[in-house]
Amino acid sequence: MSAVLDAGYRRQLRRSFMLCVVATTALALSVLSDGVLTALRLLATEFHVGALLPVFSMAIEVACVCVLAWHIRSITRRATSLAALNAQLG
Repeated sequence: MSAVLDAGYRRQLRRSFMLCVVATTALALSVLSDGVLTALRLLATEFHVGALLPVFSMAIEVACVCVLAWHIRSITRRATSLAALNAQLG
């Protein structure tokens, strides 16, 4: 890790951030499509206790995607604060 935010390091951070955003978007689309397929499967059957497992699994998947998106947002806010601090000092 570089001690200063030079242009090369900022470019590398931007690329890493974009890669995280793309991966999170793909994961969110995967969870969304899984939710649609699960809903279609559950609508075709009568409600029973066994239907709670897919619903619980979907809730866990959605929660994980939300946590990941929150972490990426947190990293973005910290990077913005660091860039502002670096601009004031430099």
